[in-house]
Amino acid sequence: MTRQNISTGTAANDGTGDTLRAAANKINSNFTELYTHLGPGGGDSLSTFITFEDSAIVFEGATIDANEIRLTAQDASADRQIQLPNATGVITLNEATQTLVNKTIDIANNTITATTTIGSTAVALGGTATTFTGISSLQTETLTNATGNLLVNSHTYITEFRGGGSTEGMIQLNCAVNSHGQIIRSAPHSVGATNTLILPGGSTIGNDSATLLSDIGVQTIRNKTIAAAQINDPKIGKALNDSSSNELISFTKTGSAVNHINITNKNTNNAPIIGAAGDDTNVSLVVQAKGTGNVGVSALKPTFSVDTISSNGAVSANHTYIIGNKGSGGTLACGLADGAAAGEYKIFTNKGSENFEITPTNFGQGSKFTLSQHDGCTCVFDGTNWYLVGNQSSVAVA
Repeated sequence: MTRQNISTGTAANDGTGDTLRAAANKINSNFTELYTHLGPGGGDSLSTFITFEDSAIVFEGATIDANEIRLTAQDASADRQIQLPNATGVITLNEATQTLVNKTIDIANNTITATTTIGSTAVALGGTATTFTGISSLQTETLTNATGNLLVNSHTYITEFRGGGSTEGMIQLNCAVNSHGQIIRSAPHSVGATNTLILPGGSTIGNDSATLLSDIGVQTIRNKTIAAAQINDPKIGKALNDSSSNELISFTKTGSAVNHINITNKNTNNAPIIGAAGDDTNVSLVVQAKGTGNVGVSALKPTFSVDTISSNGAVSANHTYIIGNKGSGGTLACGLADGAAAGEYKIFTNKGSENFEITPTNFGQGSKFTLSQHDGCTCVFDGTNWYLVGNQSSVAVA
């Protein structure tokens, strides 16, 4: 309603002003409007909870007492406009302890200072000029910025990702579309690990990109020097090289191989063994020279595997040097099976007082030969038959 003014006429008591009744109605209407707007629920009394002073609006609160809230304004240096939001809630003050909900802060143009915790599900860094000061805990699920790298500048140059309970601290690096991630995790507490892991660079790999090695992944290792390492079941493609990258031992692969070389070391006063091994029951060992080269034995006293026989039976197929040593009871009679391959040698000597009779399965010079005491001979297998070679004047061939 527009304010109603009482007309007082042109001059005193000239009869041109409002009548007493009309003036009283205007007065009542003006007061009714005031009480309607300033009274509780438009009643007949003014509000006791909100009052006005010359420089403030005074809020009594829910309880009438000696404590009130005054809404005042600072001295303006220009015309200002303050708008209340179109929402239900509590006004936020610059020094009050309050929780902000559903707020977007332009961090690029603000400095956030805290001594305890910033808690949130998402903190968006709107630009590159962002400062966090004195924050002991930043609780967030998403931290993003608009341009450039996200920089973390700590006083100790260490960014710490803390563990909790039974879970170690971790960092997850996602793929380009964030559908997969790889986690870098600290060693468990039980290990007690406090150390520094240094990534390779500089003169080690230069500025080339590289891939970290996995303890279980199938990967190709290049240009590595492995010191004091234990290697179990390695797969060697071509060769083992020396420190100058020259070949020490080369390897030739055979499809579906089942036989191989076994090297056995020994303790003091015992010779190491280079032997044949594999799935086959009997596996020969071949030492092969290249072209017309020779196989040399550098020892001054080359030896053969020895088996001593004192009773009738079969000659050992696993020994080269066979010694007969039967002292009584008649001839020592033994059978000799075919050799495993052409070129196999057997050396026989008779140490015992009884004759030593050898009957090969296939003998190119008869059916058997006999050695008297202190006699000896050499046999070679040509792939079909055994043959005596060398001086056989003291050997009886039948």
